[in-house]
Amino acid sequence: MKERNALIDKLEEFINKYYRNLLIKGLLFFSASFTIFFIFFSFLEFLIRFESPFRSILFWLFIVINSIVFYKWIVIPLLGFYRIGKSLSHKEAARVIGLYFSDVQDKLLNILQLQEISQSQNELIEASIEQKSEELKSLRFSNAVDYKQNFKYIKYAAIPILIIASLLISGNKEVLVDSSERILSFNTEFVEEAPFQFDNGKSYFMSSKRKGSFDFELKNLQKSFNFRLKASTFYSDVFLLKVLPKPNIIEFVTLISPPKYINKEKEKFQNKGNLFIAEGSVVSWELKTKNTTKLSMCFQNDKPIDVKQINENTFSIKKKISDSQEYKIIANNPFANGDSLVYNINVVKDKFPNIQIEEYRDSANSNIRFISGQISDDYGLKKLYFNFRSFEQESQWDSRQLAIDYNLYSQMFSYLEMIYKCIGNPKLFP
Repeated sequence: MKERNALIDKLEEFINKYYRNLLIKGLLFFSASFTIFFIFFSFLEFLIRFESPFRSILFWLFIVINSIVFYKWIVIPLLGFYRIGKSLSHKEAARVIGLYFSDVQDKLLNILQLQEISQSQNELIEASIEQKSEELKSLRFSNAVDYKQNFKYIKYAAIPILIIASLLISGNKEVLVDSSERILSFNTEFVEEAPFQFDNGKSYFMSSKRKGSFDFELKNLQKSFNFRLKASTFYSDVFLLKVLPKPNIIEFVTLISPPKYINKEKEKFQNKGNLFIAEGSVVSWELKTKNTTKLSMCFQNDKPIDVKQINENTFSIKKKISDSQEYKIIANNPFANGDSLVYNINVVKDKFPNIQIEEYRDSANSNIRFISGQISDDYGLKKLYFNFRSFEQESQWDSRQLAIDYNLYSQMFSYLEMIYKCIGNPKLFP
């Protein structure tokens, strides 16, 4: 009885090892199946770029194939290992062992058959079972399962994994990653893209407006650089995109010199182009530039005037301004037209002085006059003269300077005890 139980334990040990071996083989097969079909379907999508319906077929075909492999080589051995459902019986195990130990199969099957008969407790049968079990005592049935036999299957799992690793390391991950992403998102429409590769290592994707045509917009370029195009694993030649220097006006200083007679000081402004000035003012501009070989200014829509260049980056011009007008500053170089700045000059016109005069005659002597009045000017007055002469044809003008306050823009004036020795009415000239 003891030998028979030991025989059954060895059969159970064999069955466990048998299913473990199947699991190892199944993992290798599933890994190979998963990676091979992953590479195959991804490469097909990379080459052809299928539409959404065909990508859905690839997705579900991949799921079905790998589900079948997983069930056959992973699930079934797991169920057998835990004796769930139909698993390897002792007789089936004996036949498998017999393939390894050729002279054992018959003895094992005979023992198992006798064991079924021994339920009647026949002593002769029991003795026969014990005898045969004793003969098989020295054999280790689990040796019929050799894990090393699975080494030949490793290559099927290792080769596709090496292919995936080499694609990722070599920078061609789009063959697998981008393609598989499109297959996984089979309901999404993808616009075909191609990378735009710069020599500094940065890459940008070009957009495709129609099949076979790609474009990419570069904005706000500041310096020249090299670039090349990349599609899949193919590179174009290296091209140079040369950025031509753009003429710029960096800053400018405006100096306003009013006419001396208005008694106003000069004014200086930094980067102020719109001006309010007195009529007859002289305006000077000093401009700092970059990448500029020629600077022009245009007044009142006239032809441009070249601005004098003082040094490499400095230009200067002055102009007397009498009327309100628009003016433009234009920077140029041999490669391009650059900044064009437009401003307005508003001129405050200088009005003529205003003089109001009243004349009074002495009632006792008509040759005596009393003159009074009011004078005004927007910038003040320096001198006031009273000019007169007789009505005689050859008479000469006589002049008298009247006292006024230079600091007032509007004031009264008068002249007393003015006696005319000649006949006639005076004439006044402001």
